[in-house]
Amino acid sequence: LMWDALGHSAYFTLLVVPCITVLAFLLAMLAHHIERGKWLWRLCFFLPFLLPSTVAANLWQWLFNPGTGMINHVFGLQTPWLTDKSYALLAVVITTLWWTVGFSFLLYLAALQGIPAHLYEAAKLDGANAWHRTLHITLPMLRNITGLVVALQILASLQVFDQAVVMQDFGPGPEESTRTFVQYTLEQGFTSYRVGYASAISIIFFMLIAAVALARMWLLRNREEGGR
Repeated sequence: LMWDALGHSAYFTLLVVPCITVLAFLLAMLAHHIERGKWLWRLCFFLPFLLPSTVAANLWQWLFNPGTGMINHVFGLQTPWLTDKSYALLAVVITTLWWTVGFSFLLYLAALQGIPAHLYEAAKLDGANAWHRTLHITLPMLRNITGLVVALQILASLQVFDQAVVMQDFGPGPEESTRTFVQYTLEQGFTSYRVGYASAISIIFFMLIAAVALARMWLLRNREEGGR
Protein backbone atom coordinates (compact mmCIF):
# COMPACT_ATOMS: atom_id res chain seq x y z
CA LEU A 1 0.00 0.00 0.00
CA MET A 2 2.84 2.36 0.75
CA TRP A 3 4.45 1.79 -2.63
CA ASP A 4 1.09 2.15 -4.37
CA ALA A 5 0.55 5.50 -2.65
CA LEU A 6 4.06 6.62 -3.56
CA GLY A 7 3.41 5.53 -7.14
CA HIS A 8 0.25 7.63 -7.27
CA SER A 9 2.18 10.67 -6.04
CA ALA A 10 4.97 10.05 -8.55
CA TYR A 11 2.51 9.56 -11.43
CA PHE A 12 0.69 12.73 -10.44
CA THR A 13 4.02 14.58 -10.43
CA LEU A 14 4.97 13.26 -13.87
CA LEU A 15 1.69 14.55 -15.28
CA VAL A 16 1.54 17.91 -13.52
CA VAL A 17 5.10 19.23 -13.71
CA PRO A 18 5.61 19.31 -17.51
CA CYS A 19 2.05 20.49 -18.13
CA ILE A 20 2.31 23.36 -15.65
CA THR A 21 5.75 24.38 -16.93
CA VAL A 22 4.63 24.58 -20.56
CA LEU A 23 1.23 26.11 -19.79
CA ALA A 24 2.69 28.76 -17.47
CA PHE A 25 5.24 29.73 -20.11
CA LEU A 26 2.61 30.04 -22.85
CA LEU A 27 0.28 32.09 -20.64
CA ALA A 28 3.16 34.36 -19.62
CA MET A 29 4.11 34.89 -23.26
CA LEU A 30 0.50 35.76 -24.08
CA ALA A 31 0.12 38.17 -21.16
CA HIS A 32 3.50 39.77 -21.93
CA HIS A 33 2.87 40.47 -25.59
CA ILE A 34 -0.83 41.25 -25.63
CA GLU A 35 -1.57 44.97 -25.83
CA ARG A 36 -5.23 45.51 -24.94
CA GLY A 37 -6.53 44.53 -21.52
CA LYS A 38 -3.15 43.32 -20.34
CA TRP A 39 -4.03 43.75 -16.66
CA LEU A 40 -7.24 41.75 -17.11
CA TRP A 41 -5.45 38.80 -18.68
CA ARG A 42 -2.89 38.76 -15.90
CA LEU A 43 -5.60 38.88 -13.27
CA CYS A 44 -7.57 36.03 -14.87
CA PHE A 45 -4.50 33.79 -15.11
CA PHE A 46 -3.35 34.43 -11.54
CA LEU A 47 -6.70 34.68 -9.73
CA PRO A 48 -7.34 30.91 -9.27
CA PHE A 49 -4.11 30.59 -7.30
CA LEU A 50 -5.55 32.88 -4.63
CA LEU A 51 -8.38 30.45 -3.88
CA PRO A 52 -8.05 28.08 -0.91
CA SER A 53 -7.42 24.48 -1.92
CA THR A 54 -10.76 23.32 -0.53
CA VAL A 55 -12.66 25.90 -2.59
CA ALA A 56 -10.89 24.89 -5.80
CA ALA A 57 -11.41 21.19 -5.07
CA ASN A 58 -15.11 21.60 -4.27
CA LEU A 59 -15.63 23.72 -7.39
CA TRP A 60 -14.10 21.11 -9.67
CA GLN A 61 -15.81 18.28 -7.81
CA TRP A 62 -19.07 19.89 -8.89
CA LEU A 63 -17.82 20.45 -12.46
CA PHE A 64 -16.80 16.79 -12.74
CA ASN A 65 -20.04 15.46 -11.28
CA PRO A 66 -21.33 12.92 -13.83
CA GLY A 67 -24.95 13.89 -13.34
CA THR A 68 -25.03 17.65 -12.79
CA GLY A 69 -21.48 18.71 -13.67
CA MET A 70 -20.77 21.21 -16.44
CA ILE A 71 -17.87 19.26 -17.98
CA ASN A 72 -19.95 16.32 -19.21
CA HIS A 73 -22.91 18.55 -20.07
CA VAL A 74 -20.97 21.03 -22.21
CA PHE A 75 -18.88 18.46 -24.08
CA GLY A 76 -21.62 15.84 -24.34
CA LEU A 77 -19.68 13.23 -22.36
CA GLN A 78 -20.69 10.43 -20.04
CA THR A 79 -17.32 10.17 -18.29
CA PRO A 80 -17.38 9.03 -14.63
CA TRP A 81 -14.58 11.39 -13.66
CA LEU A 82 -14.63 10.83 -9.91
CA THR A 83 -15.92 7.26 -9.69
CA ASP A 84 -13.68 5.45 -12.17
CA LYS A 85 -10.05 4.71 -11.35
CA SER A 86 -9.04 5.49 -14.93
CA TYR A 87 -10.19 9.12 -14.61
CA ALA A 88 -10.10 9.93 -10.89
CA LEU A 89 -6.44 10.93 -10.71
CA LEU A 90 -6.70 12.72 -14.07
CA ALA A 91 -9.49 14.86 -12.59
CA VAL A 92 -7.18 15.81 -9.71
CA VAL A 93 -4.46 16.69 -12.24
CA ILE A 94 -6.79 18.99 -14.21
CA THR A 95 -7.94 20.68 -11.02
CA THR A 96 -4.34 21.23 -9.92
CA LEU A 97 -3.35 22.70 -13.28
CA TRP A 98 -6.16 25.25 -13.16
CA TRP A 99 -5.57 26.08 -9.52
CA THR A 100 -1.76 26.37 -9.32
CA VAL A 101 -0.58 27.45 -12.77
CA GLY A 102 -0.92 31.10 -11.72
CA PHE A 103 2.13 30.93 -9.45
CA SER A 104 4.46 29.64 -12.17
CA PHE A 105 2.83 32.05 -14.62
CA LEU A 106 3.79 34.96 -12.36
CA LEU A 107 7.41 33.76 -12.14
CA TYR A 108 7.68 33.48 -15.91
CA LEU A 109 6.03 36.85 -16.45
CA ALA A 110 8.48 38.57 -14.11
CA ALA A 111 11.39 36.88 -15.89
CA LEU A 112 10.11 37.90 -19.31
CA GLN A 113 9.91 41.52 -18.23
CA GLY A 114 13.55 41.32 -17.16
CA ILE A 115 14.87 40.34 -20.60
CA PRO A 116 16.59 43.37 -22.20
CA ALA A 117 14.61 44.73 -25.14
CA HIS A 118 17.75 45.50 -27.15
CA LEU A 119 18.37 41.76 -27.62
CA TYR A 120 15.10 41.43 -29.54
CA GLU A 121 15.79 44.62 -31.49
CA ALA A 122 19.20 43.36 -32.56
CA ALA A 123 17.71 40.02 -33.59
CA LYS A 124 15.07 41.78 -35.69
CA LEU A 125 17.77 43.75 -37.47
CA ASP A 126 19.51 40.47 -38.26
CA GLY A 127 16.30 39.13 -39.82
CA ALA A 128 15.22 36.76 -37.03
CA ASN A 129 11.49 36.01 -36.99
CA ALA A 130 9.34 35.55 -33.87
CA TRP A 131 10.06 31.81 -33.64
CA HIS A 132 13.83 32.33 -33.86
CA ARG A 133 13.71 35.09 -31.25
CA THR A 134 11.79 32.83 -28.90
CA LEU A 135 14.08 29.87 -29.50
CA HIS A 136 17.43 31.67 -29.31
CA ILE A 137 16.70 34.54 -26.90
CA THR A 138 13.64 33.97 -24.76
CA LEU A 139 14.15 30.30 -23.85
CA PRO A 140 17.87 30.59 -23.01
CA MET A 141 17.21 33.70 -20.90
CA LEU A 142 14.48 31.81 -19.01
CA ARG A 143 16.63 28.75 -18.33
CA ASN A 144 17.19 29.53 -14.66
CA ILE A 145 13.56 30.39 -13.97
CA THR A 146 12.47 27.21 -15.75
CA GLY A 147 14.72 25.18 -13.47
CA LEU A 148 13.21 26.93 -10.47
CA VAL A 149 9.64 26.31 -11.67
CA VAL A 150 10.33 22.63 -12.30
CA ALA A 151 11.95 22.14 -8.89
CA LEU A 152 9.18 23.93 -7.02
CA GLN A 153 6.48 22.03 -8.88
CA ILE A 154 8.14 18.68 -8.20
CA LEU A 155 8.30 19.45 -4.49
CA ALA A 156 4.70 20.67 -4.43
CA SER A 157 3.32 17.81 -6.54
CA LEU A 158 4.95 15.10 -4.46
CA GLN A 159 3.16 16.57 -1.44
CA VAL A 160 -0.28 16.60 -3.10
CA PHE A 161 -3.00 16.05 -0.54
CA ASP A 162 -5.76 18.65 -0.22
CA GLN A 163 -7.41 18.53 -3.62
CA ALA A 164 -7.18 14.73 -3.92
CA VAL A 165 -8.79 14.20 -0.51
CA VAL A 166 -11.53 16.83 -0.85
CA MET A 167 -12.57 15.76 -4.35
CA GLN A 168 -13.02 12.19 -3.11
CA ASP A 169 -14.90 13.22 0.05
CA PHE A 170 -11.89 12.37 2.25
CA GLY A 171 -11.59 8.85 0.85
CA PRO A 172 -8.87 7.07 -1.17
CA GLY A 173 -10.85 7.25 -4.42
CA PRO A 174 -12.20 4.41 -6.59
CA GLU A 175 -10.09 1.30 -5.96
CA GLU A 176 -7.76 3.53 -3.91
CA SER A 177 -6.55 5.19 -7.12
CA THR A 178 -6.14 8.71 -5.67
CA ARG A 179 -4.53 7.82 -2.34
CA THR A 180 -1.29 9.79 -2.25
CA PHE A 181 1.75 9.22 -0.06
CA VAL A 182 0.88 12.07 2.30
CA GLN A 183 -2.68 10.80 2.67
CA TYR A 184 -1.47 7.27 3.37
CA THR A 185 0.94 8.55 6.02
CA LEU A 186 -1.79 10.53 7.76
CA GLU A 187 -4.16 7.55 7.63
CA GLN A 188 -1.59 5.31 9.29
CA GLY A 189 -0.65 7.84 11.95
CA PHE A 190 -3.99 9.42 12.86
CA THR A 191 -6.61 6.86 11.77
CA SER A 192 -4.95 3.50 12.35
CA TYR A 193 -2.76 4.91 15.18
CA ARG A 194 0.34 3.22 13.80
CA VAL A 195 2.48 6.17 14.81
CA GLY A 196 5.81 4.36 14.59
CA TYR A 197 5.09 3.08 11.08
CA ALA A 198 3.85 6.50 9.96
CA SER A 199 7.02 8.10 11.33
CA ALA A 200 9.17 5.57 9.49
CA ILE A 201 7.56 6.11 6.08
CA SER A 202 7.58 9.87 6.60
CA ILE A 203 11.38 9.64 6.85
CA ILE A 204 11.41 7.94 3.44
CA PHE A 205 9.33 10.79 2.06
CA PHE A 206 11.64 13.35 3.66
CA MET A 207 14.65 11.71 2.02
CA LEU A 208 12.89 11.83 -1.36
CA ILE A 209 12.08 15.53 -0.99
CA ALA A 210 15.60 16.28 0.21
CA ALA A 211 17.07 14.43 -2.80
CA VAL A 212 15.07 16.60 -5.19
CA ALA A 213 16.15 19.80 -3.42
CA LEU A 214 19.81 18.75 -3.34
CA ALA A 215 19.71 17.79 -7.02
CA ARG A 216 18.37 21.24 -7.86
CA MET A 217 21.17 22.90 -5.86
CA TRP A 218 23.81 20.69 -7.48
CA LEU A 219 22.60 21.43 -11.00
CA LEU A 220 22.45 25.16 -10.29
CA ARG A 221 25.96 25.20 -8.85
CA ASN A 222 27.38 23.28 -11.81
CA ARG A 223 25.65 25.62 -14.22
CA GLU A 224 27.08 28.67 -12.47
CA GLU A 225 30.57 27.16 -12.43
CA GLY A 226 30.27 26.25 -16.10
CA GLY A 227 29.33 29.82 -16.98
CA ARG A 228 32.40 31.31 -15.38
